[in-house]
Amino acid sequence: MQTDARLFTIDESWINDLSWNQRQWHTRGTRNSVSKKKVSPRLSLLVAIDSHGSMYMSMTQVNTDHDIFQLFITHLADKLNSEDPGWANSTYWLIDGAKYHKAKETLDKMKALGFRVVVMGPYGFLASPCEMVFGFLKQIDLNLDNRKTGKK
Repeated sequence: MQTDARLFTIDESWINDLSWNQRQWHTRGTRNSVSKKKVSPRLSLLVAIDSHGSMYMSMTQVNTDHDIFQLFITHLADKLNSEDPGWANSTYWLIDGAKYHKAKETLDKMKALGFRVVVMGPYGFLASPCEMVFGFLKQIDLNLDNRKTGKK
């Protein structure tokens, strides 16, 4: 890869609940119900972050599938073209192995848009800075009760 290359990662997440606790301590003989703060309809997020620190994001209220993903990358390519018409010559895309990322239609679309794609192996979320965006939203920004959201 060239030294002036730009590397993008793209990932998606969703928000369907603002109550992060799944279990709680309770007194013997009492109900152990946990109240929920449902988000309805669910919010789906698509995020692309590059190695220069730029972030592009979309929020929808539909399930993300190959059609939604292709719509996102089409609009993203248009935006990148408006910023720098030669972006495709030095840009690489790192995507996870989600079914609709690897779909032939999606890969064909990415190729037609000039994307040079690397598909990560399964469960490669630690290599995606997009996960930090989702973590921030879920742990801090949308966690109004300041509840623990992870195992650590």
